[in-house]
Amino acid sequence: AKFSAIALRTAAGRIAWAFPTLLPSGPLASTGADRGLLLETVNQPAFCMTSRRWDGSSFDPRLVPSHYDAVHCHDDDMGALQWPASHQLQVPAETPSGV
Repeated sequence: AKFSAIALRTAAGRIAWAFPTLLPSGPLASTGADRGLLLETVNQPAFCMTSRRWDGSSFDPRLVPSHYDAVHCHDDDMGALQWPASHQLQVPAETPSGV
């Protein structure tokens, strides 16, 4: 699935998020009526994808970043799961590989 131009309409106005062309290092801040809302992507979707604004006039996202402000979520994109460890296993150093 590909997503771009995510926005909410509230009584205070329109709140939107823009996806950067580079992988963000943290949550994305909203723009518009309320700049305090954060959007966080999980499972490492692909950034810098063509959005609905892409018209084929440029193949370089550095020149026209608004054409490449979408993310693509694949069913096999997996980031750190951040689940707490429930078991631990010590494997002896002399254990042969493949076991």
